[in-house]
Amino acid sequence: MQNAEIESYLANGPAMLPDGSEVAYLSAPGADFSHSVHSHCSFHFVDLNRGDFRGSQFAGCTFVNADLTGALLEGATFVDCEFIGCGLTQIASYGAKFTRCTFLRNSLLGAYLESSTFLDCTFEACGVSSLATQTVAAGAVFDQVTFRSSSLEALDADCAHFLACTFDSVSMYGSILSGANIYLSVLESVDLRAAFMDAATVEDSLISGNMHGVDLSTTLVKNSDLSGATGEALVTQDTEIIESVLSPHFTLKEEN
Repeated sequence: MQNAEIESYLANGPAMLPDGSEVAYLSAPGADFSHSVHSHCSFHFVDLNRGDFRGSQFAGCTFVNADLTGALLEGATFVDCEFIGCGLTQIASYGAKFTRCTFLRNSLLGAYLESSTFLDCTFEACGVSSLATQTVAAGAVFDQVTFRSSSLEALDADCAHFLACTFDSVSMYGSILSGANIYLSVLESVDLRAAFMDAATVEDSLISGNMHGVDLSTTLVKNSDLSGATGEALVTQDTEIIESVLSPHFTLKEEN
């Protein structure tokens, strides 16, 4: 299919491209894909910034070097999709669901991922959040997700759920995990300095890495191993430890 034909689909949106369509080197900012269904389509070097993907469904699709900056993904569904080298900054994906998706070398800085669900996904070499540009993932669900060699600095994951997740060589410096649920997860060689984990639940998990300045006040640590952590984390009388091992570096703050 030629670009002129593809442009006609986009111009008369919501776009509904034929299965297996290949879209390349096309500029279509603000394109309307809302409530459309796409299967095994590829998008290479396309400009879809500020596109409307609300309620759409994508299965087996590939996005390579695609610009989706500021796209609206509310309620969208992506299954078995790949995002490689894409600009996903400031996307708004409230209530979206990603299943078995791969994110490689993408930028999600400033994204709004509240209440989104990521199931069996992988983030590798991604800039998910930074100290300068925070991403919000409050209430999001990360189920069997792998984060590898990525930045999650200052991530606002308040009350988020991390279920059977793996973090490998990840920076979560200054991240907000207050009230989060970390269950059956492995955080290895993770930089958690100055992270807020107050009122969080860490259960059946392992955490190793730098936890200097981590707030563990009112945190429940159950059946978990934090013995490999370094740095002085804040532990208070309200920190509840059940059949767990903490790092000897952690300090107990005495009540005044």
